[in-house]
Formats: sequence, C-alpha cells, structure tokens
Amino acid sequence: MSNIPLAVLKPLTGAWDSSEYALNKFATQIENHLHADNKTGTTSRYIFSDSHAGMEEMLTKKELSAIIKSGIIPDAFYNEHENGGSIGLNQHYLHSLEQFYAHCQAEWDKHLTRTNALIGTSAGEIYR
Repeated sequence: MSNIPLAVLKPLTGAWDSSEYALNKFATQIENHLHADNKTGTTSRYIFSDSHAGMEEMLTKKELSAIIKSGIIPDAFYNEHENGGSIGLNQHYLHSLEQFYAHCQAEWDKHLTRTNALIGTSAGEIYR
C-alpha cells in the first residue's frame, strides 16, 4: 500500500462523471480496444497539449504534468515531447485513472447523502 500523491488527488477538485460507464471504464475500454492492440502490438495514446485537454472529461496538461513529476506514472505509459510540447499518455492508463476519479466522486456523493440525512436528527446534533 502506498500513499496517494497530492498531484493525483488535485484533479478531484472538479466534479467527475460517476455513471455506471465511468465506474467500469477501464475494463470496458480494454475490451473495446483488445483486437486493435493485439493487431498492432501497441495501444493508442491520448495527446495532451496546452490547447487541447483531450476528449470527454479528462485531465488538463498541467494536471498530467504534475502527476508525471510526482513519479507515480511508469515511464512506459507516457512520453513528453521536447521544448514543453505535448504529452502522450497510454489510453488504458488514462481510463484506469478516470475510473479511480469516478469511484472517488461516487463515494463523495454517498458521503454527502449519508451526512445530509443526519440534519434534523439526534444523530446530527452535537452536545454544546
């Protein structure tokens, strides 16, 4: 077990999709790309640049750069282009990270539901 780097947690400051699809995104996308990955011997990557954050709901280049600097992403999963250009990130690594964010969002939503239900009850009061 290891600590979650702050750079990985920072993107959670925004809302993330926590739909059923998002909660299972990694397995779904692995399955969808299995034939193409096996045919080429490699997988595609998402390109992050200053002008393009990616498709759908993804990290920004700044967020991805901070995560890379934290040393948590193995070198095999990304490449940075010279002179501060774009960053290529393995699509399956990204989908796994997005699934992590989806689960965090879902658990936060559950926490809010549980604790908001305490308002107006004896369990929601504190002794003063």
